[in-house]
Amino acid sequence: MTLELPVPADDHVGLLLDHLDAVLLSDRLLDAGSGRGGTSFTAHRRLGCRVDGVSICLRHRLLQ
Repeated sequence: MTLELPVPADDHVGLLLDHLDAVLLSDRLLDAGSGRGGTSFTAHRRLGCRVDGVSICLRHRLLQ
């Protein structure tokens, strides 16, 4: 599965990730309110660690 975010959204996520302290491959991040998981996928691609996404939106949860 390939996920491509619109450039502005990806840039926004990148700015957030740039402000994280050092993240190790053994770390886990929580993406609360992850929706379709765009931030989770981007964080995993950039940082390499495991990312858990949580969403209460049934429509987004059914996309898994």
